Amino acid sequence: MAQIINHLLDGEKLDIHEELKDIVQDPDEWLRQPNDQLGGKRPQDFLGSPEQEKPLRDLLRAIKHGMPT
Repeated sequence: MAQIINHLLDGEKLDIHEELKDIVQDPDEWLRQPNDQLGGKRPQDFLGSPEQEKPLRDLLRAIKHGMPT
């Protein structure tokens, strides 16, 4: 479990779904929709292990901090 926590930045939630609640209006819908920034894959396809979630977390960080993607 410590490895997972080390991947998080200050204030980030371990649960991606919980993190999304602070970023998008409908987290479930957002997770189901293909995303160009993820190579056309659905964000939910990246859920699972910290390694799988890295591209998703990177995208969420960019969105949250207003960085162009």
